[in-house]
Amino acid sequence: MHDVVRRPAAGALCRGVDWPDRRPELDLVTVDTAVDMPTPLLHGRLGLRTVAAGPFCLGATRTVGGRIAHVPCPRQARAVSGRQCEECAAKDEFRFAHHVHLGGYVPDALARYLAQPHWVYIATFADATSKVGTASGPRKASRLDEQGAVRATYVAYTPDGRTARVFEDAITERAGIAQTKRRITKATALERPATSEALTAEHRDAVEQATEVLASQSDDPGVELHREPWEPPAAMIGFFADVPIGGWLPYPHNLVGGDHGFHIDAVAGSTVLARIREHDDVRYVVDLGALAGCRIALGAYASPDTPVQMSLF
Repeated sequence: MHDVVRRPAAGALCRGVDWPDRRPELDLVTVDTAVDMPTPLLHGRLGLRTVAAGPFCLGATRTVGGRIAHVPCPRQARAVSGRQCEECAAKDEFRFAHHVHLGGYVPDALARYLAQPHWVYIATFADATSKVGTASGPRKASRLDEQGAVRATYVAYTPDGRTARVFEDAITERAGIAQTKRRITKATALERPATSEALTAEHRDAVEQATEVLASQSDDPGVELHREPWEPPAAMIGFFADVPIGGWLPYPHNLVGGDHGFHIDAVAGSTVLARIREHDDVRYVVDLGALAGCRIALGAYASPDTPVQMSLF
């Protein structure tokens, strides 16, 4: 018998930050009616109150009408594994995608998804570290926008997702380039981004290493080696313009609780650069990704008093 989760009368489940059409939005769905509430972030004010910290399940990727699609958690249960409850984690069909190139069961809808062209990319982040990843054709740009990369290059075009994952593993094994980077680490790196010269040098070296690996095993038909740069979205430029000595300040309050309000100047992945009050000079790095799985209400909410140590500037 499942536990019953009491639902608040107001609020929405936050599923993180989404990037449709290269524009950042807070991805919300109403708790009572399951209606999507996409909330634009850039150059606006975001006021929110955490109704319930959760974390609550964000649902699963499953077959719907013969296609792979996201399905909300039917019980809006608490998450116990990552961002999912046990039931949704067990039914999530996309989990098979991570091992599809190694053999094993693949649902039909997922197989059709993986049959489309994919890209292999190298992404470099604000702390001048890099990762390798893959993106399906339709998500070529949005995948990197969501990652919060600072530099990125598409290094290979592949006919399907299986081949892309084989190449991804090869780059990790032979060049030592990781496949994951923690969200918190990305956000912290944006407080004191590396110099443009350091970022460019690191990215160039990582792309060179990946290209050498791919050149030695890219005989598969349909594979094309590339060095196609990804163009960062305009929304993230503010993070790297006029960075103060000592870097941007970390937001000093616990976002997963209480009231908060920001005027947002830039967005990178799920992290924003924001002012507490509209005409403030001080800007804070705020990790909105921490809200994923929380239930929040939007409104004219304000952050607690935030004293600033001017000696930091």
